[in-house]
Amino acid sequence: GGGGGGGGGGGGLPPTEAEEEDSDATTARAARFLRSVLREFACDAGGCDHPRPGSIVARSVVPVPRDFDARYSARWKRYAYYVRSTTTAAAGESGGRGGGGGCSSPFAWGRHSWRVGRALDHDAMVEAASMISDGERNFEWMCVSQRGEMRDTRRGVTLRVERVPTPPRRPPEDGDDDGGQPYFLRRNDEDDDIAIYRIRCTCNFFLYKMMRRIVGVLVAVGGGDASLDALRSCLDEYDDYYYRRDDDDQSQNDGAAADAKKKNNKPTVPPKLLHTAPAKGLCLEHIEYDVVI
Repeated sequence: GGGGGGGGGGGGLPPTEAEEEDSDATTARAARFLRSVLREFACDAGGCDHPRPGSIVARSVVPVPRDFDARYSARWKRYAYYVRSTTTAAAGESGGRGGGGGCSSPFAWGRHSWRVGRALDHDAMVEAASMISDGERNFEWMCVSQRGEMRDTRRGVTLRVERVPTPPRRPPEDGDDDGGQPYFLRRNDEDDDIAIYRIRCTCNFFLYKMMRRIVGVLVAVGGGDASLDALRSCLDEYDDYYYRRDDDDQSQNDGAAADAKKKNNKPTVPPKLLHTAPAKGLCLEHIEYDVVI
C-alpha cells in the first residue's frame, strides 16, 4: 500500500512548485539587495546631514495613493535659476576666477549657477519676464518637443527676476545666518563687481527644457543680444500661430486644406532668442500635490 510516495517519476518538481521556488529566490535576492542599499543610504545620510546642512535631506515619509505619479500628479511646480554676472560692461569673458573684478565662491560659478561674463540689464530682464507672464502664452518656441508628444504648448506662468545679495564669505558666528543665503551665493572677497540673479518661475506643467529656454531668452535680452521688441514680436506671432493653427484644423474639414497649409507656416524666431541655458543653474524649489507632503 505504498503507492503515494514516489509516483510520477523523473524527480523533477511540478511546474507550479518550480515557479514558486524561483519566485521565492528572486524575492530573497531583492530583499538582500534592498537591505544593502538601505544600509548604505543610512550611512551616507548620517554623514551628509552633519557636515553639509542644507543639502539633500529626507525629512519625512508619507503614504500616497497607488495612482500617484511624482511628475503627473503635481498641481504646480516652481523652479529657480541662478545667473552670475559682472556689474561692469568691461569685465572679462574668461571662465577663470579673475574674469571680472570680484570672486564668488567656486561653487557658484562652477556648479550652481550660469556664469555670464558680462553685465546684464536687470530692468530689461524684468520687463521681458513681465511680457512672458502676461496671461497664457504659446511656449512652443520656448521648449523642445519630445518625440510623439502631443501636449498643449499654451501655458500661463508666473515669472520673477530679482538680484539677490551676495554676502562675503566669513566664518560663521553665533546667531549669524548670513541672511539665509545659500552658501554658494557668498563672495570670497569684498569686491562688489558681482551680480547674482535669481529667476523664479511657477507653472502648472512645465514643457521639456521650458525653464532653461525662458532663462536663455531673459539673458539674451538682459545682455543686449535681443531687443524687447523682438521678444514681444515672437510672443505675439506665436500666440497668433497657435489660434490660427486651431482654425486651420477645423477648416480642413471644409475642403480648405490648401489655404490652411499656406497660412500654417511657423513664425521665424531670431537665433539669439533660441539659446538654452545650461542645466547647472537650475534648481527645483517646490512641487505642490493634492497629497499633503
